[in-house]
Amino acid sequence: TVIYHDCMETAGNIIQSLCDYFVIESLEAHAEFPDKFSEVEEICNELDSMYDVRDRLTTDLTEKQSLLMEVVVRAEDAIVIDDLDLVRKYYTRLRNMDRSVRQAFQLRANNHERFVEALRRLHKIIEQAAKLRCGEPSRKIVSACREAIADDNKSILAKYLKFGV
Repeated sequence: TVIYHDCMETAGNIIQSLCDYFVIESLEAHAEFPDKFSEVEEICNELDSMYDVRDRLTTDLTEKQSLLMEVVVRAEDAIVIDDLDLVRKYYTRLRNMDRSVRQAFQLRANNHERFVEALRRLHKIIEQAAKLRCGEPSRKIVSACREAIADDNKSILAKYLKFGV
């Protein structure tokens, strides 16, 4: 049987209703939703770039935090030797570095928000593709897609969504 529809979500709902009505326990499907599959590719490319940005931002943040700690120690040393001009210099530097660290952390937080949103969109598409199947094939596609994401093998996602596992 062939079902033609432009919307993956609606097609999945139709298939689920048919499976419930006819008490079908297992159903595999071949799906053709080019727009959704290209969206999956775009999301995967976004995720890859966000991984790179996250790594860079994490490294930068860690470096800035260690420099911040170094300035704190130097300021405390200047307090111990009672050199107020040096204390003022270090605390001014500390304030500027703290501002820089907060900005870097905000960038990292924004990147993380975008990353989580992209994953949500990807998981929604996976859920819609799973609804195109019934029973064990539906569960297999979800677990295979999650495993592919975890193993950083995103290139195979569109094939899983299209042909199943």
